[in-house]
Amino acid sequence: MNIAIITARKGSKRLKNKNIRLLKNKPLYYWAIKILKKSGIFKKIVVTTDHPKIIKNAKKFGADLVLIRKKNLADDKSTTIEVVKDTIIQLKNLNLKFTYVCCMYPTSLLTNPKDIKKSFTILKKNKEKFVFPVYPA
Repeated sequence: MNIAIITARKGSKRLKNKNIRLLKNKPLYYWAIKILKKSGIFKKIVVTTDHPKIIKNAKKFGADLVLIRKKNLADDKSTTIEVVKDTIIQLKNLNLKFTYVCCMYPTSLLTNPKDIKKSFTILKKNKEKFVFPVYPA
């Protein structure tokens, strides 16, 4: 089973409440869920957050599971890898078994399902590695 984790914390240094900002009348994390679902790769889409609105609405927008992020993992000093590792631990504690994990930021709206599929193909060929997208600035 493949899972996708969307990391959507409440705070932001530069842009207040950026993960719930609207684009075409939907919050940014909605679009991340939609992109991941459209890829057809993931059995479960998990949102990890400390934001009350995201906790309340993520399942309505198609997330399979919403995990409340620990306070110490929801600040500016927390790394993505720490958050993903903690989420994996929580999922294992729920007895979920999975082979591959994809992490996506709610603000990665330029990602498309085709890119996710290509990345997954690369990952399967290099099982001891990881893949991440890079865009020119």
